[in-house]
Amino acid sequence: MRDSEWDSFIGEKGISLNIQTEDRPIFTSIFESRLRLNTEYYEVINGPIDVDWLFNYVESIKTVVN
Repeated sequence: MRDSEWDSFIGEKGISLNIQTEDRPIFTSIFESRLRLNTEYYEVINGPIDVDWLFNYVESIKTVVN
């Protein structure tokens, strides 16, 4: 997926997560039909991703992780 294709999606539900590993951070943006991992862009071909479920899951583990 090119930058211009990524930028053309407007109004799609999504969530951004930053994950810190021992070596390096991983920056993610996850949407229903696409995702970004650091500087790489991907189109979801067997989706859509259930963003509401993902958001609720992240909210449910916040107290465990913090």
